[in-house]
Amino acid sequence: MNQYRIAIVGAGAIAQKHAQVLSELPNAAFAGCCDAGSGRAAALCSRWGVRAYSDWQSIMDDASVDVVIIASPIGLHME
Repeated sequence: MNQYRIAIVGAGAIAQKHAQVLSELPNAAFAGCCDAGSGRAAALCSRWGVRAYSDWQSIMDDASVDVVIIASPIGLHME
């Protein structure tokens, strides 16, 4: 079974839930996340022992990330 490395854009409450669910899936691994400079990504990533990315572009540039979850506020998804 393949294991997919999944990163999260946004580090609010829903990102914490996503990280929890990813940890329970046999074919997924939480790769890290980024936020808009609030510091929540660093705290969330520290808790899970994964990388805190500086921004969404650095996630997209990481070839080891297979899937990205957009967990920013709905009004910011397009941006």
